[in-house]
Parts: sequence; C-alpha cells; structure tokens
Amino acid sequence: MIPAPGCHAAAALPGEGCRARAVPRCSRAARPHRLPRPETRLPPETQDAPTARHWLALVIAIAASQAGQVLLKLGASGLPPMEHGLAAGLLPQFLRWQTIVGLGCYGSGTMFYVVALGRIPVSVAAPCTAISYVSATLFGLLLFGETLSPLKLGGLAMICLGVVLLADFGTRRPEVSGPAPAAAASR
Repeated sequence: MIPAPGCHAAAALPGEGCRARAVPRCSRAARPHRLPRPETRLPPETQDAPTARHWLALVIAIAASQAGQVLLKLGASGLPPMEHGLAAGLLPQFLRWQTIVGLGCYGSGTMFYVVALGRIPVSVAAPCTAISYVSATLFGLLLFGETLSPLKLGGLAMICLGVVLLADFGTRRPEVSGPAPAAAASR
C-alpha cells in the first residue's frame, strides 16, 4: 500500500496507509480527509458602521486605562527604595491594593478596547487612545503636584493635533456630482 503523494501517511511506516480515514490507501483526489478551511472574510455585520455601544466601549477603555495609570502611581508612591534588589522591591508593590486594582483597570480597559475594535477602525481608535497621555499629564498636575514645562506643553499640543489629524471620525469622502472632467473622460 503506497500512500498518495502529499498524503500525511507518506511519512508513516510502509503498509500503514492513511490513518486519518482508516482506509488502506489514499485517493489521489483533493485529500478528502482534511477539514475544510474556515471562512477568512469578515461577516457582513462586522463591516457595518460603529454603533454608540462601540464608541462607549472606546471611551470606557480609555477611562479604565487612565484610572489604572493613576492607581499604579498611587500604589508606587510611598514605597521604600529598592535597596535589596529588584525582587525584594517588587513584592511589596504587588501587595498594595492600588496596584492590584490598577492592573484590573488595565485588563478591563483592554477588553473594552477589543469590543470597540469590533466596528471602529484601528486607524481611528488608536489615535483616540492617545488622549490618555493628555489626561495623564493633567492628573499628574492636579493629583501629584507634577510640573508642566513649556516643552511638555508643546508635546501635549502636538499630541492633540495628531489626534485631530489622524482620527478621521467620519471617513466621509466628498460626493462627486455632475459629469466627469474632460481630461479623465478621454483616457
């Protein structure tokens, strides 16, 4: 019994045949013992426009991520310096409630972000998350007494401008009405 070329039984011991179908010999047809490939195109419902729930999920993802950053900063403040090595300094950090809740906020924010990406294009959602850098700076000013230098202020302005430029919320293209231009029609 010789297996058909390309059959996985070709690597088996001589005389075993195709074990996947429990038959003595594979046919030379299109490998009927293989499972069909799953559909790789997205279903039509995922190609629809984002709903209010998806935008809300994006806002919650950004807020949860920001809450996680603030809680991690609160958990890190007041810790003694790591004089006895990295591992000795990390254990007290992970036992603080602020750190545990902050990591939970990050995890839940990630889940909401995945929901938002179900319909919101990543080219829109990712720039929106950059707003968290601006809010982190504001929280640093208000809660932790951090300073804002002119260089940081310029960086924040560039982030805001970048979000506006990259986040094409409507992705609307101008409608063309009327006849085609003469130069384009002659080609």
